[in-house]
Amino acid sequence: MKTTNISSKYLKFIALTFITLISFVSIPIIAIPQEMNRLSTIYLDAIADEMFDEADQIAKQMIEESIQTYGIDSHESASAMINLGMAQHGQEDFESAITNYETAIDIIERIEN
Repeated sequence: MKTTNISSKYLKFIALTFITLISFVSIPIIAIPQEMNRLSTIYLDAIADEMFDEADQIAKQMIEESIQTYGIDSHESASAMINLGMAQHGQEDFESAITNYETAIDIIERIEN
């Protein structure tokens, strides 16, 4: 029974990932402040090295920075939430990843509606 529960959560995660990535494509590219650029580089290195705990912490810093710089309802904050979800997926924390993908989708919907 637990396997079924994990499987349904994983399928929901995959569906949300797909929706989020499609939404992410529509996010405009703008100038990124130096601190966000630095954090992004470190985050991508951590993900590439499968250091998901480190990527999780960096993604949380990116969320804080993006909210302070752009506000919660910004493409940058949605992108930071997606980054956190990706790190949590790598940690196999699917429930948290889904929550952060849903938050990113909510932000994008608020901005674009």
